[in-house]
Amino acid sequence: MTLLRFSALLVFAATLQVAPAGAHVTVEPKSALPGPIKMTFRVPHGCQGSRTTALQVAIPEGIIGVKPAPKPGWSVSMARGSHARAYDYFHGRTESEGVKEVVWSGGDLADEYFDEFALIGFVTDAYSPGDRVIFKVSQICKEGRLDWVEIPDAARGTHSAYPAPVMTILEASGHSGHH
Repeated sequence: MTLLRFSALLVFAATLQVAPAGAHVTVEPKSALPGPIKMTFRVPHGCQGSRTTALQVAIPEGIIGVKPAPKPGWSVSMARGSHARAYDYFHGRTESEGVKEVVWSGGDLADEYFDEFALIGFVTDAYSPGDRVIFKVSQICKEGRLDWVEIPDAARGTHSAYPAPVMTILEASGHSGHH
């Protein structure tokens, strides 16, 4: 084997080992209109090879009406609390308190696999077009944890080691709020 091929092989091998570290918990969709929404949090790996056993999602102020999807093999719990203000909801109702955190626990997600954790909610008028909704997420593993809570500076394009999942609010041009 030539030195050039050997060097290229080493670079390729190093890339394979570094690439998974760049993967992080994300939220889909990446952008949303005001109104009802389904959000999915994707967990692409464990903690330094350790199995994921829980996922904790903090619900940002201005997201209301949250209901998590159950997952076979996982327990789900919700912490409730007061909102900073009352928000308009469906059919003339308002919501002044609701789900502030969702935790899926007791599961067993091996590092070799990914999984998705879903919930529905409602994006309120607390957000304007272009606003970023930041979800702080903790991934708890059999050994260790990863806190996906760093807020990247979008204007400067800075990279965070543990970025929080982000969703951008779109303009609701003629959108009725019902799906």
